[in-house]
Amino acid sequence: TYISKVREVQGTKKKYSPDIAECCRFIENNVQNHIGLTEIALHCGISKRWISRKFRKETGCTIPEYIQRKKLERARQLLQYTRYSVSEISSILQYSTQSYFTEQFRKRYHMTPKKFREMYGA
Repeated sequence: TYISKVREVQGTKKKYSPDIAECCRFIENNVQNHIGLTEIALHCGISKRWISRKFRKETGCTIPEYIQRKKLERARQLLQYTRYSVSEISSILQYSTQSYFTEQFRKRYHMTPKKFREMYGA
């Protein structure tokens, strides 16, 4: 059952061009760092303008939106599977303030990080 579920998820995953797939991998692998369009374009060896347009066309969102989504997904994992405080998670993921992190988390998941941990934490 587990293997069939994994295959099902992999089969429904969007297929991106190699350049965009590499951008996504780079973002996911560096989500805890301060990264932006310049770093991504340099890593992929592509112009900032071209990668911005192509990324939005293929993913349906901008690079900053994608980075934000991935940061919040990582925050959710950290809240669920670690004992890091909300403040520590905010810092790990390079948010400017804990209140900004909480605001963004609430927008995405319709609850505060604290409430999420109470409901789903280990």
